[in-house]
Amino acid sequence: MDYKTKKQEILNRLERLYDGVSYLGNQNLMSRLSDFKEEINEDLQFNVLCIGEFSAGKSTLINRFFIKKDILPAAATETTAKLTFVKYGENEKAVVHYLDGRKRVIENIDEKTIKDFLSKDGKDVDSIDYVEIFINSHILKEGIAIVDSPGLNAPESERVGLTYDFVPRADAVLYVVSALQPWKATEKDFIENKIFRKSDLDKIFFLINFWDAIDEEEKKDILEYVESEMEKSLKVVSKEFGYDIPKPHIIPVSAKTGYNFDELDRLLTDYLSSKKAVDILNQKEAKLEHIKRDVIRYIERQIQNYKVDRSSLEKELDNIKKQLSELEKWKEEYRKNLEPEVDKKLEAFVETLISHCINYVDVIKKKIEDIKVDNVEKFEASVRKLVTKETDRLDEDVKKAYEDFYTSIENLIKEERLRLNLEGYYIRKEFDTKALKKTILDILYEQVEELKEEAPKDQGFVSRIFFHLVNRRRVLSTIQKGKDNLIKEIENSISNTINAFKDKKGKILDIILNNIELEMEQIYRAKEINLESILNSQSVKDKEIERLSKIMEHIKGI
Repeated sequence: MDYKTKKQEILNRLERLYDGVSYLGNQNLMSRLSDFKEEINEDLQFNVLCIGEFSAGKSTLINRFFIKKDILPAAATETTAKLTFVKYGENEKAVVHYLDGRKRVIENIDEKTIKDFLSKDGKDVDSIDYVEIFINSHILKEGIAIVDSPGLNAPESERVGLTYDFVPRADAVLYVVSALQPWKATEKDFIENKIFRKSDLDKIFFLINFWDAIDEEEKKDILEYVESEMEKSLKVVSKEFGYDIPKPHIIPVSAKTGYNFDELDRLLTDYLSSKKAVDILNQKEAKLEHIKRDVIRYIERQIQNYKVDRSSLEKELDNIKKQLSELEKWKEEYRKNLEPEVDKKLEAFVETLISHCINYVDVIKKKIEDIKVDNVEKFEASVRKLVTKETDRLDEDVKKAYEDFYTSIENLIKEERLRLNLEGYYIRKEFDTKALKKTILDILYEQVEELKEEAPKDQGFVSRIFFHLVNRRRVLSTIQKGKDNLIKEIENSISNTINAFKDKKGKILDIILNNIELEMEQIYRAKEINLESILNSQSVKDKEIERLSKIMEHIKGI
């Protein structure tokens, strides 16, 4: 089953499950399913960056291929001064995000309206951070978000930097080249000097635009010329990486006529789905089954409650009310029982992070000292590639450590629910991974606020710490001084991070325990409401059992 079909099948099953749950009238369950649908769409959204010189026709390509209407301003001169995110939305609008945190929503958008904000001479352009445009487009609805960027030949280096900095964060890159001036110095410089990861090169599609303007007898020569020049640049990169680099896709297209759009759609979809979609879809399918089982257990518990005699239900309800009346005492005992286990797991997590950070410093120090070059520019390029590569490795190590930590906490919570006989009543969404992760990372960054300000807000957290090391030009008096300075900065950054881990461990522990206590209290209150509801409807229990049984059979068949 291909990616699109499988994704739609999961969404269809989710919709059917939501319909079934709606008959239960349980808002918590419905909220959990709505959150899951949002999670699927978010995790399966692909950022496709469109780059090239401002005369290459990239904005026109986005208008014609992705949007199917002229929204983005397109001209032979520079028109896009800020990163522009084009996403799916039923109601078409633009949201302008300013550097000071303000937002402005613009309805009834057209090319002229957007140009007023995006062009280098537009309204308040220097105070704008980025722009989001929401369009009702079939391609965008499938989970693709387009990122239009300033031209690579823009005179302001800061705007060009916005484009280059987004490359590592993009899932795919469409590099638009003009067939009228193929393979200029910009393309050569991009491959040879602006790519620092093999994975970044793997995701680039070179689109030769204006193919309709080329005579038939010249097309073969242009393709051969582009391929030849690209191979020369790839040899330079392969030598630096130490292994051969496969040639990226080269696709002739015409934004004007739509030539080869079907082929571009096929290649882009195949690449994105093979890149990460299949694994994510399998995870979402497994989670859907997990939620489905939770719903079935909930219904089974409801049916069982209706079958229990009234005196037993009243006794259980009295017990719940007693526990709620002694809530503070119960919380204190609960914390006393759970805190040592949570603390032990948190301590192991922090020690793992510290170990990864120390190892990172040791590897960087050794490899920086091993760099043998004879000029500052080569040294800077070598260091940038080294730090990028090692930071990627550290980022993955830290993500793995966090996921292991989160899983251990979630398992602990499940054990506690079972011990308290609350598993069947746990009908809210899972322990909030994103909120916990954000909380922890925000605490860690309290000690490194300056670095946080310099980095893009949505970079990975290790990348944020080291962003200034790999994205700032330095004038070094000597290469050795440069090595010493870089090593010192890295050691200081790591030291600050380790101190933040240690200093804030207690606060993180409190956050986790408070989160757990709050959810447990809500479960008890949900159980109280549920029992009261059942007691109030005992007279119609047989009909209710029949109704719930039908809903359960429907859900089992999903």
